[in-house]
Amino acid sequence: MTRLSLILALCCISLPALAAPPLAVEIVTVEEKAETRAFSLTGEIVARDPVELSFPAGGRLAEVPVEAGDQVEAGAVLARLDAVQQQQALRAAEAALDL
Repeated sequence: MTRLSLILALCCISLPALAAPPLAVEIVTVEEKAETRAFSLTGEIVARDPVELSFPAGGRLAEVPVEAGDQVEAGAVLARLDAVQQQQALRAAEAALDL
């Protein structure tokens, strides 16, 4: 009987020294965020289809409606010349015909 009393007594004793301490936890709410990444790369960019551009007549550029890197379609205006020089040349040619 002593043995049974000892076992029952040991079962009822709390042993706080043997219990593991509570773990510290952090509670967070999961949120969806847009992931942004930045890259710094070194290299050379080469056009897939290189094209040499030229005008049928010389002059000053009046407008460049596209920027480097823009995607353009066939027939798009890439640059416009200042028409003043051509208009002056036309007037001079017309005046020479009238003489």
